[in-house]
Amino acid sequence: MKGQVSLEFLILLSVLILVATVTFLTSGTFQTNVFEERVYSSAMEVCKKVSSEINRAIKIGDGYERDFSLEEKLFGGIDYSVEIKNYSVVVRFDDKFASCSTLAESINGEIKKGKNVIKNENGEIYVE
Repeated sequence: MKGQVSLEFLILLSVLILVATVTFLTSGTFQTNVFEERVYSSAMEVCKKVSSEINRAIKIGDGYERDFSLEEKLFGGIDYSVEIKNYSVVVRFDDKFASCSTLAESINGEIKKGKNVIKNENGEIYVE
């Protein structure tokens, strides 16, 4: 009788450990996915901000000038870079990217982290 109770206890304990392990592994995967989504959302915010600034400069036209700033890092301290080509703004980070469209095929100058000045001079977009 004591042997049967001990065996049942060990089986129950094994099942509980298995359930706890599966739960722990599942929650870790979920947390990783949430973090990656927040980084991507942060990159898309930068992308949309740059695209909006370029599009505004094109729509308002000659003589437009405005200062705007970009964050130094994405969510979680992730480094990034911004490039404009083929009517797209591309934000690259950790071998991934976020992209959004813009009205300009390319611009003169380079979008950088921190303060930027965007200008429309004679129909050309300049960033300093």
